[in-house]
Amino acid sequence: MAESLPPDVLLVRSYVPEPTAAFSAKEAAHPAFAEAVGLARAMGFEPVLRPAGGTVALYGAESIVFDAVWAQPLPHGSSLGTYRHGGRLITDVLGEWGIDARVGSVPGEYCPGEHSVNARGEVKLVGVAQRVTSRARLYSAVVAVESSAYLAVSLADLYRLLGYPFDELSSGSLRNEGAVASGPSVGRALVTAFGAGESTMSLRAAERGELLAAWSA
Repeated sequence: MAESLPPDVLLVRSYVPEPTAAFSAKEAAHPAFAEAVGLARAMGFEPVLRPAGGTVALYGAESIVFDAVWAQPLPHGSSLGTYRHGGRLITDVLGEWGIDARVGSVPGEYCPGEHSVNARGEVKLVGVAQRVTSRARLYSAVVAVESSAYLAVSLADLYRLLGYPFDELSSGSLRNEGAVASGPSVGRALVTAFGAGESTMSLRAAERGELLAAWSA
């Protein structure tokens, strides 16, 4: 779908996800992968295999997911440029709620990455990822809006099983930073910010599988 778009059209959407355990493709080769999938499902998270890299991430109704898809090329078209552009927009949006949002990883975070967004340099708030083909690009962000002790404990159990380091105290939320914001309001702000200056179409009602069809192989 994305690869059929004219190059100046950006598709954006946000949605509140169902409880999900998003494993990376590389984790499918982990010797404990099958056991980890079973554990995630037993804890109430639907296992999925995402095309982007990294390590398993858990999210659910406490979060908001933001996706942007566009045909190549657009401004900020390189992977690094896209991460930098997205990071600036996300930190600006969170700053509107009074959050000291910064780009960068924090010690012990889940799915660590230098382009994560944190609060005060201490707790992770947003995980980001990209998927690129020769003609199209997906940029996706998962924002922790509310805190969830159960999610943190579940992550700790999964990471222990897979042999990954993880510090439960490294996971934060917008609510814990004092932001009076709902998931949908954050999603709308991200859609508006990321779509500014482009021809933007809302895909909030689209199914995720349809949106990601261009990356199926």
